[in-house]
Amino acid sequence: MDDDQIDAIILLKREIIERMSQLDPDNPIWNDQKDHLVAHGILKTNGAEYTMRTLERWRDNLNSSGANSAVFKQIKNASASR
Repeated sequence: MDDDQIDAIILLKREIIERMSQLDPDNPIWNDQKDHLVAHGILKTNGAEYTMRTLERWRDNLNSSGANSAVFKQIKNASASR
């Protein structure tokens, strides 16, 4: 993976977490733990990065469906178990 791909993944993760903070304003984890979540947190599974395509779908889903989306519920539930 080259630097441009890494930067793009980081940007997508930040956009997703920023949207989560807007949709779940009563949960301080999104702002308090933003850097940790991008690097080590809820957007990683089994030690492997999600693909850019998956992250883009998640971001788009959060933007279009908001707190009613399955992605929102999945990420929120994952954050609650941390």
